[in-house]
Amino acid sequence: MILKRLFTCLFENGVVMVATSNRQPEDLYKQGLQRSNFLPFIDILKIYCDVVCLDSGIDYRADQLRYPKSGDVYLSPDDSSADRAMEKMFEAMCETQSEEIRPRNLHFLGRQLRVPKSCGRIAQFSFHDLCVKGVPQMTMSQKTAARRFITMIDTFYDNQVRLVMSAEVSAADLFRGDARIMSDKEISDNQQLMDDLGLTKEEAAETSIFTGAEEVFAFERTVSRLAEMQTKQYWNRRIEELEE
Repeated sequence: MILKRLFTCLFENGVVMVATSNRQPEDLYKQGLQRSNFLPFIDILKIYCDVVCLDSGIDYRADQLRYPKSGDVYLSPDDSSADRAMEKMFEAMCETQSEEIRPRNLHFLGRQLRVPKSCGRIAQFSFHDLCVKGVPQMTMSQKTAARRFITMIDTFYDNQVRLVMSAEVSAADLFRGDARIMSDKEISDNQQLMDDLGLTKEEAAETSIFTGAEEVFAFERTVSRLAEMQTKQYWNRRIEELEE
């Protein structure tokens, strides 16, 4: 309701808004808590804004040439061949550093992170350490792990980190998260949270934080970013920034 009043006032006073979103107006805050309070704002957007769809149907990240070559920086399936390739790539990257290969501890914001294998600015982790080597296929029962993985890839992407990873399956199949209605057992397991949020059984069964709809939607971006992170343009961009 606050958004409706705010933007109604802005639009009535001649403010022109240009905004981008990865969702159509009617899908904003989809399956969110108390979404009925948000719906009046969507009506205001539709009245005052022209909606222009810019989706060409082409994932330009996935369409770029892979680098160093296809399959070298995203290794699947996660088997002995992938392990050997990971080690070979790690050693090749370490040749650019002046330090020896060793474990180390990083201290950040009061926390200590154990790096099992490092060399200068190069580090290697397993999925259980930091979700990089031996990434398993995740399902709805691993929503929390999937969300952490999404956050990690977003952070790497925003900071131009060059990533080499091995996984059980292809990037597109990493998260089998078909959004669905919660089972009675899942509702029972989340009863305390539902009570804290003041949700009924019926409301919780259609809310994104319980159904996993947000994780499903966000993982589509993760797959696209993983594709771009394998390209020559992405890998060279970080080198160019360091040389400037």
